Amino acid sequence: GVAFAVNVDARYQQRGWGKSVLAAMVQYVLENGRTPLYFTAAENNNSKRLARSLGFIDSGLRAVMLQAVLRPRP
Repeated sequence: GVAFAVNVDARYQQRGWGKSVLAAMVQYVLENGRTPLYFTAAENNNSKRLARSLGFIDSGLRAVMLQAVLRPRP
């Protein structure tokens, strides 16, 4: 699988840059026979609006994601 993230600095949001990058990534994923998935925080309305503008629909699935880094023991 492929995972990627698009983060746009708040000073540059609402200018279409995130949409342009995300649209290119979605096109690449589709052209390579994969299914793009979109994850965002429930309260991130800008992100949800961006996803809908590119054709994503809310699946209703709600999950907690955890990112962790294993550190060597001292």
